[in-house]
Parts: sequence; structure tokens; C-alpha cells
Amino acid sequence: MTPSPAAPEKTYTFVLIIWAVMFASVGMYYYLVRTVLQPPKTDPNPLLAYILLSLSILMVLASLYFRTRFGASEGQARTLAKVQAGYIIALAFAEAPALYGLVVFATSGWPQYWIFFSISVIAFILNFPRRDAFEQASP
Repeated sequence: MTPSPAAPEKTYTFVLIIWAVMFASVGMYYYLVRTVLQPPKTDPNPLLAYILLSLSILMVLASLYFRTRFGASEGQARTLAKVQAGYIIALAFAEAPALYGLVVFATSGWPQYWIFFSISVIAFILNFPRRDAFEQASP
């Protein structure tokens, strides 16, 4: 018995739930930083923070690239599985800046750690699942 292909609506709902959970994880990381973790002494030379900050911006650009690379476009029809994979890869890249912020806070205590969380939130907003991307995909 071959499995039936997933409906675009079910796939969209699945990706939307994944998006919501991963978006909420950024808030959880921020909560951990503000309440649970104690910052170490501030490092006067936060080289790690600057390196991870530039890597965070690259992660946002990579998330946009993978979302569009695997997504359905007007000229090319993609399968529903490719569109779903593109969004999941993009969301993983969008969460990376928040994890970098957690690392920067735990290792150097850089006072502008919140920038990483902001970058991650912006990346999640930019990668919000669009229903039409799933409807244009072929099953």
C-alpha cells in the first residue's frame, strides 16, 4: 500500500506549528538569560560576540535563500515535500542567532546579547510560512 500524498493544507499547518514552537523557543532562551543564567565577568574584548554577530546575519540570509530555493515559485513548481523541507531548513537557520546569543551571554557576558535574539525574531518574521507557497506546490 503506497502512502497518499499529504494535502497542502495539512503540510502548511504542520510547518506553521513548527514555526510557532521555534519562535517560542527564542522567548524561552531570552527567559533563561534574564532569570536563570548568571553572567560571567564582562570581557573587555568581545571578539567572539562580533564574530557570532556577523555569522548571525549570514544565517538570516541563508534562511531566506533556502526558503526560496526549495519553495514553489511562479516559474517552477516544487513538490510539497521540498517546500516543507525548505521552510524547516530556513527555520533552523533562523533559530541559530538566538543560540549564538545564549553562547555569547554565557561565555563573555556581552551586555548587547539581546541583539542576537532580535535578529532571530526578525528572521522568524521574514520566514513566516506563506499559504500560497504550499498551494502552488505539486503533491
